[in-house]
Amino acid sequence: MLDRHGSTKAASCAGESNGCLPSDVLDRLYKLKGANQMEQLNSVNKLVNRVRYTSDKRQYGTNDY
Repeated sequence: MLDRHGSTKAASCAGESNGCLPSDVLDRLYKLKGANQMEQLNSVNKLVNRVRYTSDKRQYGTNDY
């Protein structure tokens, strides 16, 4: 995954009200580079699970995005 992003460590997420999850995930991945896959998975999973659920209707204005 890190190879796909080249030298860019942060993703643009202007307008995000709950922080910048893509940048958080990429920063976490860079810090975990070289760690075993289970440690990487658990760390990123904890980060993603911090985000509160938002329905498609509220997030995208449609019932099923």
